[in-house]
Amino acid sequence: EEVAEKINHPKGLMNVENMNGMVMINRGDLRGAFTRYSKMLEIAEKNDFTRGKNIALLNISGVLLKLKEFEKVLDNYYKLIPALEKNNDRKNLLFAYMNMAIAFAETKKFDSSYVYNQRAYDIALHFKEFQAQIQILDNLGNDFALQGTLDSAKHYYRKALAVIEREKMYMYKDRVLLNLARIKQAETPKDTTAIEFHRVLSTMDTTKSDATLLFDTYLAMTNYFERAKKYDSAFYYLRMQNKYAKKIFNDTLSKNMNEMYVKYQTEIKLQKIDLLEK
Repeated sequence: EEVAEKINHPKGLMNVENMNGMVMINRGDLRGAFTRYSKMLEIAEKNDFTRGKNIALLNISGVLLKLKEFEKVLDNYYKLIPALEKNNDRKNLLFAYMNMAIAFAETKKFDSSYVYNQRAYDIALHFKEFQAQIQILDNLGNDFALQGTLDSAKHYYRKALAVIEREKMYMYKDRVLLNLARIKQAETPKDTTAIEFHRVLSTMDTTKSDATLLFDTYLAMTNYFERAKKYDSAFYYLRMQNKYAKKIFNDTLSKNMNEMYVKYQTEIKLQKIDLLEK
């Protein structure tokens, strides 16, 4: 950054802000990432760097989506998409359409969400982006489930499972199976539902699985057994749910503490450098 400023190299400065934004994302500092990407956009607009401007808007939109500022997300994409379509930048259009679909679904505009999911899915098929295909199909299933159209929800979840099995991308299987189990619970809230949830759990490696996914699974089982008035089982799964809630909280807390420690050490080193220079 110092060198780029010294030699008046705006493209270099823009790239620095892009990299710093990625660092902030990896730290979990979304507001910090937003600030960096906004600086990137400012440099790109000032110097008429079209590609840099597009990438900055994509990055900012991704951060805003995580911050749940959905109207701002959509405003950004409305500015960005004409430029991406003009340049036939289909790889970036894929992620723009996917994120727009999510933003529309979160604001309960399911018709628009469906349109953009389909646009994204067409591109994902063309480029054989299997992870994106799975995510889009899972999102479509979620949208139909929220609307109570359970047959359509099951159709998309099964399509997602078919891609997972065909491409052997089993790391995405547990989440889709859990979503299917929830559909079966909504359709037949009987003892057979518990079997579906147990089946999902049996496929998980609880030592490696995502803590949030395990929490969601135990939450679904707690709710099921509570409704079935089987309170011993409900209480057991509530305890398991609580265990993973603590883990999610503690992992976040540890990450934040480590970040503060790194900032503290950096500050101490800078003070020592300052003293040496003096």
